[in-house]
Amino acid sequence: MKKFLIILIFFPCALFAQTITNICDGDSALIYGSWENSAGTYTNSNGNNTTLIVNPLPVITPNFILNGDATIQPGNVFQLTPALGNQSGSVWNNIQINLNNPFHFNIDLFLGCNNGGADGIAFVLQPISTSLGSSGGGLGYAGINPSFSVEFDTWQNSQYADPTYDHIAIQKNGILNHQTFNNNNLAGPVGFPPANYQIEDCQWHSAVFMWDPTTQTFTLDFDGYQNVISYTGNIVNNIFGGNPMVYWGLTAATGGANNIQKFRFNYELNDTTICQSDS
Repeated sequence: MKKFLIILIFFPCALFAQTITNICDGDSALIYGSWENSAGTYTNSNGNNTTLIVNPLPVITPNFILNGDATIQPGNVFQLTPALGNQSGSVWNNIQINLNNPFHFNIDLFLGCNNGGADGIAFVLQPISTSLGSSGGGLGYAGINPSFSVEFDTWQNSQYADPTYDHIAIQKNGILNHQTFNNNNLAGPVGFPPANYQIEDCQWHSAVFMWDPTTQTFTLDFDGYQNVISYTGNIVNNIFGGNPMVYWGLTAATGGANNIQKFRFNYELNDTTICQSDS
């Protein structure tokens, strides 16, 4: 009878760390022994990854351009529309971002106090200019082409196949129609969490906008609920014709019904200890 000797060889599993670091534009972060100031993913010799996200400067001027009825309020708040009819406002950052790099914007939205009000706010990416906007049911972004927009819609417009509840949707090229045959409706509409919540409640609400160019995935977290809506696709090529440089901003509008609509920034920047003369 033959006997066989079986030798088992165990290889240790490598555990790779992956972290995210946020800095303001113009700052630097110490990553694996080097000071870095460009957005991207950095890897050390052990296979650990750190993604560096460069956020816009946390100041109102000169980084933001206001249009229409948009105004600056105390506390670094941007009011897009007052509670008046037929208003429209937009606020654009005048520094283009590169969609080949990730971004992570944490923004508080205030969608009004009147549950019968209108029309809503949109977060928009577009390569054209910092002077765009529209009115009424267009939420300030209708007709902006090319564009990638996340709408927070508080009024039912039947011509756009809006649901009966306040909703979120991802649209392209300034077209708001949600009908199934319309390929400009990239995702949604979905109700506000939890359970189609009516969002015009006179409260601030957290919206975190995230873009990962590696997976080509855009994700929205809302009020602590993760991945409320998302879209995966090559938006640089399929929407912006291969141009990764875009302006970003927020728009809003009112029509016959109205609401005060505004936003402010949350900066999730970690405290970092440095030596004198470092940056």
